[in-house]
Amino acid sequence: MDVQYSADIAHIDDFVKEAARERPGKPIRLRVQPTVFRAVEPKGQQRAWPAVSWLIECKNVSEAIAFREALRAFFDGLGRLGPVAVRKALTPTNAGQ
Repeated sequence: MDVQYSADIAHIDDFVKEAARERPGKPIRLRVQPTVFRAVEPKGQQRAWPAVSWLIECKNVSEAIAFREALRAFFDGLGRLGPVAVRKALTPTNAGQ
């Protein structure tokens, strides 16, 4: 599995800080939805994976930044170890019992 991180910009967290200022005292709401490359004419495009998304509420900017860094580590692990090993490592051994 090849995983590439594309957040190499200056002031990467300004967007989250602005969101916090827009709703003082409220959680920062994030949505994660994977997109899938589809070979539609003429060049193809990324399309949202229907019905697959996660909604996350972070208490503050620090938690949102920590979430981004945790996702970065998670996807790095997927790239190095593969999805089966990562899922096994993150799933409690007594899940579903």
